[in-house]
Amino acid sequence: MSTNHSKLLVNSFIKWMFCSRKDNNKINNLQERSLRLAYKNQLASFDELLIEAKEITTHQRCLQKLCIEIYKTLNGLAPEIAKNIFPLKIQHHNTRQINVFECENPTTSRYGQTSICYRANQIWNTVPNELKTIPNLSLFKIKIKTWKGDECLCNICKVYIAKLGFINV
Repeated sequence: MSTNHSKLLVNSFIKWMFCSRKDNNKINNLQERSLRLAYKNQLASFDELLIEAKEITTHQRCLQKLCIEIYKTLNGLAPEIAKNIFPLKIQHHNTRQINVFECENPTTSRYGQTSICYRANQIWNTVPNELKTIPNLSLFKIKIKTWKGDECLCNICKVYIAKLGFINV
């Protein structure tokens, strides 16, 4: 894989997977306005518009795309650069429920917990086992579209409660 392709791959994940809550809200607002125009519906909530369009949020789509890359890495189908982004732990038995990537324990919430390796472990741990054990990539790509990442623990998915701060729901 060329350097340009590697750079594109890395930048794609970093820029879309780890955008700030503020940037994610801008993306959602744009998606909502587009759906309002397309369906000529000014009264429905964003969630109702997504259901009507049979769509999901951009963040949920990014989670699904990341899971596809994780699946490919775990099954030896990913390009060489992915092995550097998602370094696999050497394990002596099948452990689909725990951390599968070799990354250091985060020492700070700002940098360690937002690293792609740490986040990949978190996200993969929320994927149901019936999806993780699908035997081929094409079927996995189809089935992962049913998963919305509702248990995601990233800062975008946390809820803000006044005088308490951000919490996981």
